[in-house]
Amino acid sequence: RPMNEIQAWVAPQTLDEAKALASVIAASELAGPHRGQPANVLMCMLVSNQIQVGLMQVLQEVAIINNRPAIWGTLLMELAMRHPKYVDFDCGVTGTGMEMEGWFTIVYLNGIGEKASYTARFTMKDAQTAGLIDKKGGIYKLYSADMLISRARSRALLRALPGCTHGLATKEEMEDAVASRKST
Repeated sequence: RPMNEIQAWVAPQTLDEAKALASVIAASELAGPHRGQPANVLMCMLVSNQIQVGLMQVLQEVAIINNRPAIWGTLLMELAMRHPKYVDFDCGVTGTGMEMEGWFTIVYLNGIGEKASYTARFTMKDAQTAGLIDKKGGIYKLYSADMLISRARSRALLRALPGCTHGLATKEEMEDAVASRKST
């Protein structure tokens, strides 16, 4: 096929074309967690268009949690770095064991154009309280530092740059919401 035909096929112009493309993608192993779910792939296509990120990245970094799209992984940071008020960030971990704390500082431009910063923290005690340590195949035990920084990053970015997610929740927010509903 000539390249322009392929380009037209992967940029559907009608709902029927989009559904056909979503079905092909859903049948592929590249669909990630959306494999076998053409409706979810179609929703990822809409999210991809909304946030101006390639579909393949959205397929890998958008989870459907409690019937809502939620971003995670490097996509959250990519969206934050595109935000016009974004300046810089720093992150790290202090302590060990149950005293371990992940922190994330976002530097941004405040309402009058001056640099400001916000630091969020997430501790192993927070993870234990939320019931996360023994969940997810033990991921908090295996990758404690990364998981704590991830939670702190999500908190910091959502508070300092609330529009950076284009109205999408983060995976961490949605998991916390599901957990809090189960505990009540």
